[in-house]
Amino acid sequence: ARKTIWWAAVLYELERTVSQVAIEVVASLLLEIEFGWHPDSIGMLVALGFILGVPINEVFLFARRALQLPDATSARFCAMLGTVSTLLLWPGAGASLLGSDVAFIILAEVLLFSSIRVSKSILDAASVKAAMPGTFHSQENCVVYQKMLSYSLGRFLTPPLTRWMIQRHGRMSYMLAQLCINIMGFFTVFKATAELGRL
Repeated sequence: ARKTIWWAAVLYELERTVSQVAIEVVASLLLEIEFGWHPDSIGMLVALGFILGVPINEVFLFARRALQLPDATSARFCAMLGTVSTLLLWPGAGASLLGSDVAFIILAEVLLFSSIRVSKSILDAASVKAAMPGTFHSQENCVVYQKMLSYSLGRFLTPPLTRWMIQRHGRMSYMLAQLCINIMGFFTVFKATAELGRL
C-alpha cells in the first residue's frame, strides 16, 4: 500500500503538470489565434483565471470542513471535477450557449487548476504518510522524482506538443487528449486513496 501511494504521488505530479501546462498554452493560443485577442489582454485573463482559483479552493475547503469530508472523498471529487471540466473545452460548446467559447475555455482553466490543486495536495500528504525513511520510497526521493518528471516532461515538452496538437489536429483532438490525461489522473487518485485505508 505504501509503495502504491508513493508512486501514485509521483505519477500524479506528472499528470497534473501536463494538464495544467497544456490548458495554459491552449487558453493563450486560442485566445490569440482563434479569437484575435492581444497578448496583454490574454495575460490579464489567464492571470485572472489563476486568481479566481484561490477563492474557489477556499470555498471547497470550507465545504470540506463543514461536511467533514474524508481525504479520499475530497481527492476523488476534485479529480472527477477536473476531468469533467475538460468537457468545457469541446469546440463550439460555449458558442452555442453564450455566443463564444472564451468563457468556457476560461471556466475550464479555473476549474481544472482549482480541482487538481486540491487533489494533488491530498495525494502529497498521503505520500508523506506512506513514505518509508531510509529506503528508495522515502519522502525526499518522492519529491526529487516528482520534480524531475514535472520539469522535464511536464513543463519542457508539454508546450510544444500542445501547440503541435492544436495546429495539426485541432481543438477536438486536444480536448480528447486533455480528457484522457485527466481520466488517468482520476484513476491514479482513486487507486492511491483506496490504499490509504490500508495504512
